[in-house]
Parts: sequence; structure tokens; C-alpha cells
Amino acid sequence: MSTRWGAVVRGLRYRRGQTVVTLLVIAVLAAIAASAPWYARMTRDQTTVRAFDVGAPASTLRIDSSATSVPDDLVPDDPMIIDPVPSREAAVVWAPPDIAKPGEGLLLSRAGVCDHLRFVDGGCPAGAGEIAVSSADQAQWGLDVGAAVPFAPSTGSGAGGSLEVVGIYQVVDGEDPYWYGLVPDGRSGWRDLEIPVADKFVTDPATWRDLPDIGAQSHLDLRVDATRIDSDDLPHLQQLYDDLDAAVVSSGEESLTSAIPDTIDELEHGFDVAGRGIALTVGQLIAVGLVSLVLAALLGVRALRRELGLRRLRGSSPARLGRAAGLEWLVVAVPGTLAGFLGAAVFALSVRATWLDQARVLWPPWGAVAAAAAVPVVGVLLVALLTDRAARAPIPSLLRATDARASTGRVGLLVLDVLLLVVVGCSILVALTSTESTPIVLLAPALLAVGGGVLVCRVLVLLIGRLGPHRLVRRPALGLGLLEIARGDGLRGIVVVSAVATALLVLTTQAALIGNDNRNHRADVETGAATVYRTTADAGQVQRVLDEIDPERRRATAVATVGRPADSYRILYVEPDAFRRIAYGATEAADAAQWAAITAPAGRPTTLTGDRLRVRMTGPVEADASMQVGVTVLDATGEAESLVVGQARPGVPGTQALETAIDCAEECRLVSIRLDPEGDTTFRGSLAVDAGAGGEWTPVGLDPDGWRATGVDFDGYRLGITAGQPVGVLDLDLATGGLPVAVQSTYLASSLPVLVSERMQATVEDGREVHTPGTALLPVEVRGSLHDATPRLLEDALLSDLATATRYGDARTDSTSEVSLWFAAGADDDAFVAELERRGVRLTELGDAAEARSVYADSSEALANRLNPVAAVLVALLAAAALGLTLAGGWRRRRDDAEALDLAGVPRRVWLRASRVALLLPVLAGVAVGAVAGAVGTSFAVRRVPIFATAEPAVHLQLDLHRAALVAAVAVALLVLLGVAAAAGRSIAAGRRGER
Repeated sequence: MSTRWGAVVRGLRYRRGQTVVTLLVIAVLAAIAASAPWYARMTRDQTTVRAFDVGAPASTLRIDSSATSVPDDLVPDDPMIIDPVPSREAAVVWAPPDIAKPGEGLLLSRAGVCDHLRFVDGGCPAGAGEIAVSSADQAQWGLDVGAAVPFAPSTGSGAGGSLEVVGIYQVVDGEDPYWYGLVPDGRSGWRDLEIPVADKFVTDPATWRDLPDIGAQSHLDLRVDATRIDSDDLPHLQQLYDDLDAAVVSSGEESLTSAIPDTIDELEHGFDVAGRGIALTVGQLIAVGLVSLVLAALLGVRALRRELGLRRLRGSSPARLGRAAGLEWLVVAVPGTLAGFLGAAVFALSVRATWLDQARVLWPPWGAVAAAAAVPVVGVLLVALLTDRAARAPIPSLLRATDARASTGRVGLLVLDVLLLVVVGCSILVALTSTESTPIVLLAPALLAVGGGVLVCRVLVLLIGRLGPHRLVRRPALGLGLLEIARGDGLRGIVVVSAVATALLVLTTQAALIGNDNRNHRADVETGAATVYRTTADAGQVQRVLDEIDPERRRATAVATVGRPADSYRILYVEPDAFRRIAYGATEAADAAQWAAITAPAGRPTTLTGDRLRVRMTGPVEADASMQVGVTVLDATGEAESLVVGQARPGVPGTQALETAIDCAEECRLVSIRLDPEGDTTFRGSLAVDAGAGGEWTPVGLDPDGWRATGVDFDGYRLGITAGQPVGVLDLDLATGGLPVAVQSTYLASSLPVLVSERMQATVEDGREVHTPGTALLPVEVRGSLHDATPRLLEDALLSDLATATRYGDARTDSTSEVSLWFAAGADDDAFVAELERRGVRLTELGDAAEARSVYADSSEALANRLNPVAAVLVALLAAAALGLTLAGGWRRRRDDAEALDLAGVPRRVWLRASRVALLLPVLAGVAVGAVAGAVGTSFAVRRVPIFATAEPAVHLQLDLHRAALVAAVAVALLVLLGVAAAAGRSIAAGRRGER
């Protein structure tokens, strides 16, 4: 036994270079094989812990009950469910001091609540009818200690009463898990600018005994213990939820609310996507590693040829020689595998210390151990088989210094090439025609590289056959190098290895960048802008403040969203130019001409100043009854006011002057003159408007081109305006048919121009009336469609110009609309936000793109995508090893060719240059093929499988290749592979010098 092991050790020592390369290949391959399941398990644990961490929606459960308390037997007896907190609530209507309108409130008792409140005055309620109010309510509504708060139940049949304020509280820590995200303050203020709303009234549980029919609801909040859970616990947690849900349903009076089922579904879907991504990435790495392993095995067998011949002469059988070679390989494979497994452990610890800091299971899964153990087993079997086959060759051929060149004929090589191209073509055809995202789609770059490499080899040989002899005379070094390439000694291996390596480098780098683009884009379009704030200020006020502090809208823009059920549509009123610049995705939604088509009319407003307004009508009013005349003016704040000026009487000859008071000390805009007849009325004459101040009247010029008559227009009725005399007076020719007529400024839009998404075009009708942010109704006029690339935020909305609505004076919001400020990146600094709030625009953050990006960065798909940069480095290393082994396989033959040329009198510099050409040109050709295959294959793959995007991709995926990264990947492949080829050339030259 010692003799056998000694021979093995001596053999490895005499082949130190080959042994070191083999050891490294095995170590890298084992590390890759072990890291894949290990990393996949850690990503599952990381995303699971994050999903159920304290404060996450999925970490809580709430049982609601109409009984006085939630039954104790519903609380799960499981260590995974912790921190039960019972509470009871009732909605009440209360009477704020000195305010005529009733307010909305919520009466709350919660176990241990006073331990989580700070009392700035008074103390914790300790008896029935006692409440504590927030410091915000004290400041807003004047609720001091000792005040009596009359109330009545919002629901239920119980009578109301009075509550006594005994304390003023502040929440100690709104992020405390005790609150389950339901802090009692933060609500105090006006809802819809009309209804007083108070923070929660904290009371003692004894209050409920005196109010049995107030319509109170009992709650029990529960939490998942995030310190215990990992991905293996998800089935148990799902079963726990199902059992609790069944128990709650069977009780009849309770209900269960939790995001656990949806979260588990999302996690498992993410695990599946990430697992496939990791498997595909690592699978391609292992394929390159196996090529290196096979080449190392072939190199080892080739180095043993003479020894195999000698041992055959001594009577050893091929099978015995194969077993001996396998044993020798095992001596290298075992430490290499252990080193690789150790490398996988170092990698796992490294990522655990950086981006997987919440993964709890550090011990490798059995899959990692099995994958690493498979490497030496496969290697031993491979070497034993190759050695057995080599040893069966004739002994004389084994005893040669080099093995004979391949004798496969042209027809045989052509058949092999055709078969290979057929296999590659069929695989690509399957990828092109498959309706599902099959794994073969991501193999497209490698498959194209293989097929392209074979074709390029054929083309190279044909071109060399035509050009080589001529170059041999004119440029001997180039001609000799081309002839060496044409002899086909490792040509296909060099070109294909270089092409596949380059294609995989392109794929891995683009996958990482495109995946990040898609996740970031999804976060951006779901947020809308870098930061979005909601405000209780009306749109007109927001615009006025922005006009003062950000007139060019470089920092923020106002958006009013209206979603009335009666309209059937959600309408976004925006500032088009600013929205295009600030909103994520808005630039791609439509072209500049379409954005311009929805802007408000460019006409000039008709302005006036004074405290009186007079309407002069000259001409006969033919009617059976008087006609009411009114006007609408917008004050300096943009708020509309409708005024009745007077009654125009029929049959009065000459001019009728109608007057009313107005509040226009500052400049107002006259936007409409209304004529409201009580019956069939006609009027043919002139209309003029004057503004009065201090007893003096000033004519208000009415430009005929700036006014129009609107109303019912059909046969028998007339609506007309013509130029009047003198200038500034309108000539009217009206026949109303008893219906109202509005003489309206063209500064106002007569319809609402909108952009709609392409898929909504069929459902949006021209002429359908929809609401502005206030009360005005305007008919829709579709001016263009948003592209298919419409971000999710806009795909179900109609877009129009906010100025169209605010010119009607409808800038004030109601319960169906919401005004928000969308900030450009980096614009929401503290000083700017403070200035907005100082001017009355209070802000509440709705979304932050940076926070949304960080959430998506922790998804399973994103964590899987982080392997791609690591994979790119490993591809470069394995490609260098594979190419080095390919070149090493023909090293002795190339050296012998150089020796023959030297003996033939060919100058040394000539055959050295020829050797470089023979080595470098195939590498260059392979890298070029790989660059094209990688770019084309990746472009196809990312459109069929958005590489490591998200479980639910955004509407518009970012699929364009990163050109700079593409160039960088090709450059790295070129430098690494050319470096290996150059090193091989220097090794041949050094070997010749040593022998000489």
C-alpha cells in the first residue's frame, strides 16, 4: 500500500504545474457547487425574517369581536405567536368647544396603555367616564384637564353622555411594537376642511360597563416572533394561521385580519424565482467548470501516455491503470474539494456579515455537502474512464513523445460540426417558440456562442486556405501562424471556450444591471417621484406657494387626484411641464406634442378691481318673465364666487343696468356671465360690464375673441357672439328655449383635454362629463394616448392640466380628491419643506423612492441577482483555466513544431511571431463571437425572462443593454484570455531556449 501511495505522490510531484491547476479547478468547482444551495437557503431565511420583522404588516394578526372581549381560547398556544394585547374601541360623535359642527372621535381602552404614554398634564384615566386627550387635541380644540366632552355613539343604539378630561398625553415612542402600528395620535385636525377630527380618547375599561350599547368592538393584537422564524417555519406558520382562522370562523362573532397568507405566497413565489435564477447562473458556471475539469483530466491522461505504455509492457491491464489513475486523481481531488468547501464557507460568512445579516442558519444544507462531494466522484470516474480508453491504444503509439495528430477526415469533422449546429439551432428554436420562460432561454448567449464559434472556425479554415500560402511568401510569420491555425490543433476548443466565456461575462454583468434597473424602476413608478407628500392644502394654495418659492418648478410640482365613483375614472390633474421632469416614467408616457395638447387654454383672463360690479344690457329682452343675470369671479386666491347681479326684465327699452357688490380690492378675474331665463327667452343686443370703486365706474373690456356662449345648441335656438361697438362690448344673438346660457371666457376650457393609456381608449368616451377637484363638471376630450410603456401609476388614470381645473375656481379638495406634492430627487431638504409648512402647506409623506428601492433590494430576486457579479469573476477565472488547459494540451506539439522550424533554418523571430499569431488570433475570433452572441442572446433572454426582476414586474421594464458594461465585459474577457494565450506563447519560447 505504501508503495502505491509513494508512486502516486512521486507522479504528482513530477507534474507539479498540472497538479496545481487541477487542484485549483476542483477547488473552484466545488466552491461553486457548494455555494449555490447554501446561498439560496440564506436568501430564503433573510427575506423570511425581513417579511415578519417587528413592524412589518405580515408580523401581526388581529382578532375582532363584537363581544366584550376576545375569548381566551382563541389565542394560539404556540411559542411562535407572542405579545397578545387586548383593546376595545368605539366610534363617537363629539362636540368641540365653540365649534358648531360635530366632530369625529374614537374611544379607546388598551391593556397597559398608560405605560406607553407621557402625561404633560393630569394623569391616566382610572374610572368610568374619564378620558385622556392628546396634546394636539388640547392645542387644536382647547380640551384642557377638567373639560367635559359631550358625545354620542356613531353606531349602536346606546345613549350618549359626557366624558371628563383627566389627562393630556403624548405618545412616548410611536415605533414601539406595543402599538402594532396603530398609535392613538396623528389624526387631530380638519377632514375635508369641514369635519373636526380628534385623536383617540384614551379611557379606562370601566367606561364600557356604563355604555353597553355604544357599538364598541373588542380586538386582540398578536405578533409573530421574528426571532424564531426562518424559511423552514413557513409551512408551520401557514398551518397555524389556518387553524386560527377556522377557530375564529366557527366562533361566529369574531373575525381574523392578517397579511400572513399573502406574504407566505409572495415569499414562496420569490423563492421559486430566485431559486431558478441561482440554479441557472450557477449551472452555467458549473458547465464551464466541468469543461475545465474534462480538459484537466485529458491533460493528465496525455501526460501519462509514455508511462502507460511502459506499464502495459510490464503486464498491467488498462482497467488496472484506470483505477490507479483514478486513485492519483483522488489524492488531488479530496484536498481540492475540501478547499472549495472551505471557500464556500468563507463566502457564506462574508455575505452573512454584509447583505444577509439576518440569515440565521449558517450550517450548510445537505445539498451543499452533496454537491461538493459530487465533484471528486465525477472527477475520479472521468479520469478512470479516460485513462482506460487511452491505455487500450497500441503500445508503440503510447511510447511516442507526442500523440499523433487527429486523423479524422474532412467529412467526419463536417458531420460533427453539422450535428453540433443542428443541436444548437433546435435549442434556440425551442427558446424562440416557447410560450413559457423555459431555462433554455437564458442559455441563448452560450448556445449562440457555441454555434457561432463552430461557424467561425469553418470560415477561418476556408479563408486561411485561400490566403495562407500568399501570406507565407510575403509575410512569413503571419503565413506560418495561419497555416498552424488551419491544421486545426485545438482551434475549435480555443474559439468556443473564448466565445462562451465572453458571452457568459456579458450575460452575468447585464443580468445584474438590468435586474437592478427593473427593481429600481418598479419602486420609482410605484412611488411616483423621488418623494411624494400628501397635503391638506388645496391645489390653488399649493400652486400659489410654489409660484413664490419655486416658480420654475425645479423642486416640486402639485398633483390633484380625483377618483369619484360616478366618474368611473381616476383623473390626475398635473402641471404638464413640471410633471414630465419630476415624475418617474412620465417622460416615456407620451411625446412632447401630446403633453402640449392637454395644457389649459393660452388666452388672457379678463380682470377687474373694485367693490361693485355692473352689467349693462342694451336691447329688448323678449320673454314672458324676468331673466336672472349672474357672474362668476375668481378672487386673488383662485377661489370662485358666484354672484347674482339682478333680474333683466322683458319689454324694457334701452339699457338695463344691474349691480351687485363684489370683494375685489385685489385684482379678480371675471370668468363667466350667466343668463338664467324662466321661460322661452330671446335677446338680441349688446352686453357690457363695468367695475366700480369709490363711486366711479371703469369699463371692463370684453374681447369678442376671448368669450363664447355655451349652453344647449340645437335647431331653433341661437347662441352667438359678434364684435360689438364700441370695443369691449359684446353683441349677443341668443334664443335660449328656456334653458340657461353662459357667456364664458375662453380663458376657461369648454372641455377637459386628457391623455389616456392605450388599453383604456376603448372605455373613455368623448363628451363624458367628469369632475374637477371641486364641483365643476367638464366633458372629456381625448387628445392622445399614453404609450405601452406607461408606468403603473398612470395606466388607469386620465391626465389633464391642473390649470384647467383651478381656473374654474375648483382648487379646493373634497373627500373624493387628494392633493399631493411630488418632489424631484434631492429637493425635499429640510429647509424647503419647512418653508412650505411655514406658508401653510402641511405635508405628510406618502412614499419615498429610496425607501421603496431598499425594500425591493431585500427581495429574494434581488439577493439572487447579487450573485451575478461574483459569477462574472468566476467566469473569468474558469475561462482562463479552461483556455490554459486547452493550450497546455497542445504545448508539446507546438514546441516540436517550433523545433522543426528552427532546424529548417526559419529565423527564431519568425516562428515566435507565427506562434503568437496561432495562439492569439483564435482567441480574438472567439471573443468577437462571444461579444456578439452575448449581446444578441442577452437582449433576447431579458425580453422573455426579465432577469431577476421582481415577482410582479412593473408595467414598463428596463430591458436596454448597458453599453458601457457590455464594452467593459468584452474588454475584461479580451485581456484575461489574451493574457493566458500570451503566457502560453512565452512558455513555448522559454521551453525551446532551455532545450537549445
